[in-house]
Amino acid sequence: MSDATILSFPKIPQDRLRIALRKLEAALAEQAEAVAALRGEIGALKEATQGLQKGFAEYQESLADCAVAVHGAREAQEKIVRTLEGAAA
Repeated sequence: MSDATILSFPKIPQDRLRIALRKLEAALAEQAEAVAALRGEIGALKEATQGLQKGFAEYQESLADCAVAVHGAREAQEKIVRTLEGAAA
């Protein structure tokens, strides 16, 4: 047969209350740890989103620089075409 352990139930109401309060304190401590961990994760998420925001700003700036370069290249190409058309005429 297996060894069974029989737990005694507190008979005095004060004992039951004391046990319930200990369990409540343990649950509150566990909840406080979970909230602290959640705050830490929210802080990490904030840092990550700020990094993304910075990256997108840099990307947008790079695209703007690229657009200026493309516009300049297009103007140069059109000038060359006009020069060649003038030389052919």
